[in-house]
Amino acid sequence: MKLKIILLFIYIDISISQNNNTLTTTTTIPIKNPYEPKDHIVNPHDFSYILNPGYSVCNTNNSSSIYILVYVHSGPTNYRRRIVIRETWSTRTLFSDLRLIFMIGKTSDENIMKSIQYENEIYQDIVQEDFIDAYKNLTYKGIMALKWISIYCSKTKYVLKVDDDIVVNTFTLINHLKFLEA
Repeated sequence: MKLKIILLFIYIDISISQNNNTLTTTTTIPIKNPYEPKDHIVNPHDFSYILNPGYSVCNTNNSSSIYILVYVHSGPTNYRRRIVIRETWSTRTLFSDLRLIFMIGKTSDENIMKSIQYENEIYQDIVQEDFIDAYKNLTYKGIMALKWISIYCSKTKYVLKVDDDIVVNTFTLINHLKFLEA
Protein backbone atom coordinates (compact mmCIF):
# COMPACT_ATOMS: atom_id res chain seq x y z
CA MET A 1 0.00 0.00 0.00
CA LYS A 2 1.37 3.43 -0.96
CA LEU A 3 0.28 6.73 0.58
CA LYS A 4 1.42 10.10 -0.73
CA ILE A 5 1.09 13.29 1.32
CA ILE A 6 1.72 16.86 0.21
CA LEU A 7 2.10 19.39 3.02
CA LEU A 8 3.37 22.93 2.68
CA PHE A 9 5.11 22.28 -0.63
CA ILE A 10 6.98 19.30 0.84
CA TYR A 11 6.55 15.98 -0.92
CA ILE A 12 7.01 12.94 1.30
CA ASP A 13 6.73 9.41 -0.02
CA ILE A 14 5.69 6.96 2.70
CA SER A 15 5.84 3.25 2.07
CA ILE A 16 4.14 0.90 4.49
CA SER A 17 4.84 -2.78 4.36
CA GLN A 18 2.08 -4.80 5.99
CA ASN A 19 4.21 -7.92 6.38
CA ASN A 20 7.06 -6.34 8.35
CA ASN A 21 5.12 -3.52 10.03
CA THR A 22 7.88 -1.11 9.06
CA LEU A 23 7.61 2.50 8.04
CA THR A 24 10.00 4.02 5.55
CA THR A 25 10.00 7.71 4.65
CA THR A 26 11.99 9.51 2.01
CA THR A 27 11.95 13.22 1.46
CA THR A 28 12.53 14.35 -2.07
CA ILE A 29 12.67 18.10 -1.30
CA PRO A 30 14.84 19.26 1.61
CA ILE A 31 13.04 20.96 4.46
CA LYS A 32 14.43 24.41 5.25
CA ASN A 33 14.46 25.74 8.78
CA PRO A 34 12.34 28.94 8.77
CA TYR A 35 14.09 30.14 11.94
CA GLU A 36 17.58 29.94 10.50
CA PRO A 37 19.33 33.31 10.80
CA LYS A 38 19.52 35.30 7.60
CA ASP A 39 22.80 36.63 6.28
CA HIS A 40 21.26 39.97 5.34
CA ILE A 41 19.35 42.75 7.08
CA VAL A 42 15.63 42.25 6.61
CA ASN A 43 14.62 45.88 7.15
CA PRO A 44 17.51 48.34 7.18
CA HIS A 45 15.21 51.35 7.77
CA ASP A 46 17.43 53.46 5.57
CA PHE A 47 15.28 56.59 5.47
CA SER A 48 17.07 59.90 5.92
CA TYR A 49 16.06 62.70 8.27
CA ILE A 50 14.32 65.72 6.82
CA LEU A 51 14.09 67.39 10.24
CA ASN A 52 16.15 66.31 13.22
CA PRO A 53 16.59 68.39 16.37
CA GLY A 54 19.29 65.91 17.39
CA TYR A 55 20.80 66.14 20.83
CA SER A 56 19.11 69.47 21.66
CA VAL A 57 15.95 67.73 22.90
CA CYS A 58 17.66 65.71 25.61
CA ASN A 59 20.75 67.86 26.11
CA THR A 60 20.91 69.04 29.71
CA ASN A 61 23.70 69.80 32.13
CA ASN A 62 22.87 66.54 33.87
CA SER A 63 21.70 63.96 31.33
CA SER A 64 20.18 61.81 34.06
CA SER A 65 17.68 64.59 34.88
CA ILE A 66 15.46 63.57 31.95
CA TYR A 67 12.91 61.45 33.69
CA ILE A 68 10.49 60.73 30.87
CA LEU A 69 10.60 61.23 27.11
CA VAL A 70 7.24 61.35 25.39
CA TYR A 71 7.21 60.70 21.68
CA VAL A 72 4.06 61.51 19.78
CA HIS A 73 3.00 60.02 16.46
CA SER A 74 1.58 62.99 14.61
CA GLY A 75 0.37 63.65 11.09
CA PRO A 76 1.81 66.43 8.94
CA THR A 77 -1.47 68.38 8.97
CA ASN A 78 -2.06 68.08 12.74
CA TYR A 79 -0.48 71.41 13.69
CA ARG A 80 -3.26 72.41 16.10
CA ARG A 81 -3.03 69.12 17.98
CA ARG A 82 0.71 69.60 18.43
CA ILE A 83 0.17 73.13 19.75
CA VAL A 84 -2.42 71.90 22.28
CA ILE A 85 -0.05 69.18 23.50
CA ARG A 86 2.81 71.68 23.89
CA GLU A 87 0.63 74.12 25.82
CA THR A 88 -1.11 71.64 28.13
CA TRP A 89 0.09 68.29 29.42
CA SER A 90 3.69 68.45 28.21
CA THR A 91 4.74 71.99 29.01
CA ARG A 92 8.31 72.30 30.33
CA THR A 93 7.32 75.01 32.79
CA LEU A 94 5.35 72.39 34.76
CA PHE A 95 7.54 69.37 34.04
CA SER A 96 11.22 70.23 33.80
CA ASP A 97 12.25 66.57 33.70
CA LEU A 98 9.93 65.72 30.77
CA ARG A 99 10.90 65.97 27.12
CA LEU A 100 8.57 65.89 24.13
CA ILE A 101 9.23 64.93 20.52
CA PHE A 102 6.86 64.61 17.56
CA MET A 103 7.42 61.92 14.91
CA ILE A 104 6.20 62.82 11.42
CA GLY A 105 6.61 61.43 7.91
CA LYS A 106 6.63 63.57 4.79
CA THR A 107 3.78 64.70 2.56
CA SER A 108 3.64 65.63 -1.10
CA ASP A 109 2.11 69.03 -0.26
CA GLU A 110 4.99 71.55 -0.36
CA ASN A 111 3.05 74.15 1.67
CA ILE A 112 2.54 71.71 4.53
CA MET A 113 6.21 70.70 4.37
CA LYS A 114 7.23 74.38 4.64
CA SER A 115 4.87 74.96 7.57
CA ILE A 116 6.31 71.92 9.38
CA GLN A 117 9.81 73.27 8.81
CA TYR A 118 8.76 76.67 10.18
CA GLU A 119 7.07 75.02 13.18
CA ASN A 120 10.25 73.08 13.91
CA GLU A 121 12.35 76.27 13.72
CA ILE A 122 10.19 77.65 16.53
CA TYR A 123 9.84 74.59 18.77
CA GLN A 124 12.76 72.29 17.79
CA ASP A 125 10.74 69.19 18.71
CA ILE A 126 9.91 67.51 15.38
CA VAL A 127 11.66 64.52 13.87
CA GLN A 128 10.70 63.96 10.26
CA GLU A 129 11.93 61.22 7.96
CA ASP A 130 11.79 60.72 4.22
CA PHE A 131 8.80 58.37 3.94
CA ILE A 132 5.19 59.16 3.10
CA ASP A 133 3.16 59.71 6.26
CA ALA A 134 0.32 57.20 5.87
CA TYR A 135 -1.45 54.67 8.06
CA LYS A 136 0.26 51.80 6.28
CA ASN A 137 3.64 53.32 7.25
CA LEU A 138 3.04 53.50 11.01
CA THR A 139 5.65 50.79 11.49
CA TYR A 140 8.21 53.07 9.86
CA LYS A 141 7.23 55.83 12.25
CA GLY A 142 7.61 53.55 15.28
CA ILE A 143 11.01 52.30 14.15
CA MET A 144 12.05 55.88 13.41
CA ALA A 145 11.14 56.90 16.96
CA LEU A 146 12.92 54.04 18.69
CA LYS A 147 16.02 54.46 16.53
CA TRP A 148 16.09 58.22 17.16
CA ILE A 149 15.63 57.78 20.92
CA SER A 150 18.39 55.18 21.12
CA ILE A 151 20.80 57.61 19.42
CA TYR A 152 19.84 61.02 20.82
CA CYS A 153 18.06 60.37 24.15
CA SER A 154 19.48 57.08 25.37
CA LYS A 155 19.90 58.33 28.96
CA THR A 156 16.21 58.98 29.58
CA LYS A 157 14.70 56.85 32.32
CA TYR A 158 11.24 56.25 30.80
CA VAL A 159 9.83 56.49 27.29
CA LEU A 160 6.12 56.97 26.57
CA LYS A 161 4.53 56.66 23.14
CA VAL A 162 1.25 58.43 22.44
CA ASP A 163 -0.72 59.60 19.43
CA ASP A 164 -1.57 63.26 18.93
CA ASP A 165 -5.25 62.65 19.77
CA ILE A 166 -4.45 61.46 23.32
CA VAL A 167 -4.39 63.48 26.53
CA VAL A 168 -1.99 62.28 29.20
CA ASN A 169 -2.42 63.12 32.87
CA THR A 170 1.26 63.89 33.28
CA PHE A 171 0.99 64.76 36.99
CA THR A 172 -0.49 61.36 37.81
CA LEU A 173 1.86 59.49 35.51
CA ILE A 174 5.05 60.99 36.95
CA ASN A 175 3.80 60.70 40.54
CA HIS A 176 2.87 57.06 39.99
CA LEU A 177 6.24 56.21 38.42
CA LYS A 178 8.09 57.89 41.29
CA PHE A 179 5.86 56.08 43.81
CA LEU A 180 6.75 52.73 42.21
CA GLU A 181 10.45 53.54 42.51
CA ALA A 182 10.22 54.37 46.23
